[in-house]
Amino acid sequence: GSRLRSQASSVQVKMLRVAVLFATVATAASFGYIAESGTISGGAWHVWNESTGVAEVAPSMCTDDVAVGDMVDDSCCDIDAWLGLVMGDFFVPYTCMALQLGSGVVRAYANCEDGTFTYGETCAEEGEDYPFPSTANTTELTMITETSAECGCADVIQGSGCFRANDVGDGRQFFVELGMCT
Repeated sequence: GSRLRSQASSVQVKMLRVAVLFATVATAASFGYIAESGTISGGAWHVWNESTGVAEVAPSMCTDDVAVGDMVDDSCCDIDAWLGLVMGDFFVPYTCMALQLGSGVVRAYANCEDGTFTYGETCAEEGEDYPFPSTANTTELTMITETSAECGCADVIQGSGCFRANDVGDGRQFFVELGMCT
């Protein structure tokens, strides 16, 4: 009796998880994550982290006289040397995603625009304070948009390769490795 109910309950939970997975994929497909011009593939954040001793400081060729959005040598995004965070872990099904970073909440963008991998940072709508306060509701700030402009991104990077990204002022140095649209 009780064991049978427990097994039935376990099956129902598994079925619910599968239904949620399919709903998430369907939502992503219908709202633009899987854009007409393709799906992002291979995007990652790479963080050189001198503040915690997890990894070394990025080589000077990656940071000296390099502006946000500049393409840098692929070694600046060498995931074998230090921590890399996969964008797909964050941008499914949303394209305009808010997350806690440093002492505040930031919003970033990743999607395919006209067949080109497009990544945006410093994304805020006109009149919004940025970065958002640490108490900001990330769910309310996260959305699905078709373009980086709709997400309000001030810094936009397009193409494939390793690029300098914005730092957050805590000793970490950020780079993004953009892949392709498939």
